[in-house]
Amino acid sequence: MHPCLQYTDQDGIYVNPKSFAIATMWCFYSPKYNCWFRTPYENHETWMSISSIIVKSGYYKDRVPALINVEIIEYLRENNPIPPDAIIH
Repeated sequence: MHPCLQYTDQDGIYVNPKSFAIATMWCFYSPKYNCWFRTPYENHETWMSISSIIVKSGYYKDRVPALINVEIIEYLRENNPIPPDAIIH
């Protein structure tokens, strides 16, 4: 798993916490689709595939995430790490 991602103990969701000039990003692995999804929204209403870097909707629509979040997205896309069974829902 990418070192910036932390497991949240919430429905298989990982988070890269907010820091100076970097918005929080939540990620989860879908066994149904065998890939990762992400969202910059705390309410988790809009999940986006990691196949695209640009945010698809909401307040951050058409924006590119901070460099560290792009790095995480690319890592998940390239490596597709599968979380432990206890975390997958």
